[in-house]
Amino acid sequence: GINAEYMGGDVVNSASRLESLNKQLGTDCLISESIKYFINDYYGDSLRFTKPLITRYVGKIKLVGKKSYMEVHELICEQTHPNAHMYESSAMRYGAALDLAIRGKFDEALQYLSNCSTKPEEELYKRIMEAKNTGANVEVVVQTSK
Repeated sequence: GINAEYMGGDVVNSASRLESLNKQLGTDCLISESIKYFINDYYGDSLRFTKPLITRYVGKIKLVGKKSYMEVHELICEQTHPNAHMYESSAMRYGAALDLAIRGKFDEALQYLSNCSTKPEEELYKRIMEAKNTGANVEVVVQTSK
């Protein structure tokens, strides 16, 4: 069976940290990479190689008491959403900017975000500027509150 006490600690703590990170990043729903892959593998169409979710990678966070980082994605919408193509385009722009910044191409990354239209894009713009100016790791999201 499921150990409810363990779930109450580790799983709930991780979910709580992701929920508080939503406010900081301006996102609505953050999920771990393992949950993203689980949902896509479980509900995806393996014959057509389609995935049911549109997500975007937002970075890595280190949870208190953990040794490794958790890779975090924003859950944007289902592929069947009427505006899925628009959301996917935005997710691709965000992903391209983050990828360029991770590779140290800060000015190119900032160009992708020059017309920021969403809070997550504005937050990524700030992270890239900080990395450019201070040498901070742009891929690591530092949680500012519990």
